[in-house]
Amino acid sequence: MYKPSHAQIPAYRRARGYRLYGDSGKRFLDFYQDGGHAILGHGQPRIVLEMKKTLSRGQIAPYPSRYALQTAGAVRKLIPGVLEVRIYTSEERALYAAGRHVRTTLTQADICDPGLPESGAGKLSLWRPFLEGEAFDAPLLLPVLPLSVPPGPAVLAFREKPGEEVPQSDDCSPLSLAALKKSVFELLRYIEGCERSRWVYFDSFSIWSRKGPYLTLNMEEAGFAPLFNEMLENGILLAPRYPGPSIIPGEFTPGEVSYLKKRFAAG
Repeated sequence: MYKPSHAQIPAYRRARGYRLYGDSGKRFLDFYQDGGHAILGHGQPRIVLEMKKTLSRGQIAPYPSRYALQTAGAVRKLIPGVLEVRIYTSEERALYAAGRHVRTTLTQADICDPGLPESGAGKLSLWRPFLEGEAFDAPLLLPVLPLSVPPGPAVLAFREKPGEEVPQSDDCSPLSLAALKKSVFELLRYIEGCERSRWVYFDSFSIWSRKGPYLTLNMEEAGFAPLFNEMLENGILLAPRYPGPSIIPGEFTPGEVSYLKKRFAAG
């Protein structure tokens, strides 16, 4: 797992689809997408509607609900080969449970990221959409699911039977679980209908290496902050961590990426 180097994301007042609108009025094309939690874009109407319906029923307190089993079932549809899914109130709780399974303490530094060119192998890996063909050797997966509602629940997917010492799922708010379940089904729809041919456009830019829709920088870390700020000036929000991954937006216009073509086209 890479050591992150953070850059400053500008304050924004509105988000729609893959675009953020800053307090200054400037518009940004979002290549960060909350690390993948907004890979469907911001303000997805079906997910928002599901949250409104759950709120109208007063299902907010973290009491048991049908949504836990439904969300786990949705995750198993999304990730073939998963034997069991448990859901925790936070990533810290999921890391604790993963550590109990492998009988060692795990931290964020132990999480492998298949979106990076050299993610390595380990006991715990992120699962990212569109990288289904990657060799996931880790027995435990932390799916990056499209729900940007902090503090959101964390899903831990087991590719082998969990040990008895692993905690059962936490009681999470039905509000967050209903939204998470809906986001998984929306992600399945998105994967099926995504125009993957659009990703090839970004192969012509020498600054990146691409793996599916994920882009990692081909540069030294020392140049990251100036590049991040230059991109912001030209209306593009990169992942605020070196070397990424940034994520190709699900939609963009030629004008929104014309700066990239002028500045970084190979050859």
